[in-house]
Amino acid sequence: MKRYVLFLLSLVFVFTTSCKKDDEDGIKDGVPSCVREEIINLKLGYLCENGANVKEYQFQENMVYVFNPGDCISDVAYKVLDTECNTLGYLGGIGGVWDIDGVDFDEAEFKRIIWED
Repeated sequence: MKRYVLFLLSLVFVFTTSCKKDDEDGIKDGVPSCVREEIINLKLGYLCENGANVKEYQFQENMVYVFNPGDCISDVAYKVLDTECNTLGYLGGIGGVWDIDGVDFDEAEFKRIIWED
């Protein structure tokens, strides 16, 4: 019986320590460090009360990150960065632009939300 209890306790320990959790700042694991810094800057800068998020997409065979400061601004433009934090363009805004380098962003494949407020 003692071995059975020890076995169960070791299983619980393995499962609880192996689960991936978000970092303390709420940013998902596997995000490039420069994107992480951009998210922290977004949080420190102008941010709407609700609806702010950063989403990861695969676009033109690359991972890109779309920064949404929230829903308190009409006609807000969402900044799009690559994994090295190069600005690829802006989506939305007053002009209603929904393409990056002439390619419609609807072709992007959503991967995950990497941060939300």
